[in-house]
Amino acid sequence: MYYGWLLITAAMIISAAVAGVKGSLPFFMVPMAEALGWSIAAFAGTHFTGVLVNGLTQPILGHLVDRRDARKLILISIAVAGLATVGLGFIYYVWHLIVLFGIVFSAAMGGASFGVLGPLAARWFLNRRTLALSLLTAASTMGSIFLNQSAFMVQYSYGWEAAWIALGAILLCLGLPLGWKFLRSWPSEMGLKPDGGAESPVEVRLRGSAPVLQLGWFEVERWWRAFRSPPILALLPVFAIGGFASEVSSRDIVSFVQLSFGVSTTEIMTALVLDQTCTGISRMQ
Repeated sequence: MYYGWLLITAAMIISAAVAGVKGSLPFFMVPMAEALGWSIAAFAGTHFTGVLVNGLTQPILGHLVDRRDARKLILISIAVAGLATVGLGFIYYVWHLIVLFGIVFSAAMGGASFGVLGPLAARWFLNRRTLALSLLTAASTMGSIFLNQSAFMVQYSYGWEAAWIALGAILLCLGLPLGWKFLRSWPSEMGLKPDGGAESPVEVRLRGSAPVLQLGWFEVERWWRAFRSPPILALLPVFAIGGFASEVSSRDIVSFVQLSFGVSTTEIMTALVLDQTCTGISRMQ
């Protein structure tokens, strides 16, 4: 078996865990608000802060992945995100939630999400790159199904504090060991080449072991130069509009439906499971 598939498997589990923790916040809104006397606006503010912090830190993390050890960055991100999630089980004030989830977790999760794991996977695959990336993308969607459902069950039986601690333990006890064991920044670290081709020009340049090779049509050495290319100019408005609609509908709709129509969490979970399952299957196809 080509080692890249082991790396993809580990990356899928990590991506699923991180996405599951990120998407679990709406299911904590009502029980935490009732227990701590908070308003739903506090969670909306936390969500806004998290999206903003995650967006602002992504270019920085992308630059670090290009210039530093991607494996080390991913491991540090998993550890910080896991510790921040565990800390959410011991909070008492709104600013604790904003700092731990809106700032610390949201910044750290960018280093262990598709934005970093995707380019890492692309380094290992040429012929079957689309398949590898689609599996990785589907994993993040499917992770929301299992972790959100698991968090709800733990929350129902043992309380929201235990649910947060359990989610953090999954990141620390599952994601961290898998990343340490199987993730590698470049195929050359295992004495291999990318699946279906020669070494990447970027890898060759970073090692400094060979002359600079010709870049691809839209490949750049500095991330900010990508803004001069037609693809990025076409993708930016699409992702901006789609991301806004997705974040609003997927996060705020849970508490809105619960408070406005008295729909139970179980019914909402059932609807979301069906939605995420169809999304994950369509991405793999």
